[in-house]
Amino acid sequence: NLRITSSRGTGLRDLNLEQNELVGKTLYEYLETRDESFLPIAMHRRALRGEMVNYVLNFGGMNLHTRLAPLRNETGVIVGVAGVYADVTERVGSERLLMASKEVLEAIARGAASRDVLDLLTRTISAQAGGKPCSVMRLDPQSSTLHVASSAGLDAAVLRVLDGLPVRSQHGSCSAAVQTKSKVFTTS
Repeated sequence: NLRITSSRGTGLRDLNLEQNELVGKTLYEYLETRDESFLPIAMHRRALRGEMVNYVLNFGGMNLHTRLAPLRNETGVIVGVAGVYADVTERVGSERLLMASKEVLEAIARGAASRDVLDLLTRTISAQAGGKPCSVMRLDPQSSTLHVASSAGLDAAVLRVLDGLPVRSQHGSCSAAVQTKSKVFTTS
């Protein structure tokens, strides 16, 4: 029945749980599902069949690497599952960024068009930022205007406003970067 008999450790704070708060509940109740194919349920079932299992699950905005092992009594009969998890969110993010960087560099090495490389780059940055919009602007030095070289997550109306924007201090970080000839970092 996948009933929880113990839940201890400092990692519970990450899940907004107290020591042994889950004792008595089933895994189904805690996860709010009866779906046997849901990864944590399926992995606990495998551990109950005698397998040692490892999996990574995105849960509550964290990537949790979980390791489960069958818990045996003194005669070797499986009586439960023992599990531990580690928050590997930072590592998973770093791995994704590394893979994306590799993809961009491979595109450059293949001689992909600069537009294709910029599109790949903006899609990657947008994905890394949780789907937030991203754009790369290029400067037309003749007219001192900015033009959208690539974007991800911006609708057509916004792109029309941005494309051909004159370089002025009140026109955002791209204009500021052009005017100051330096890097500009923003939080918005």
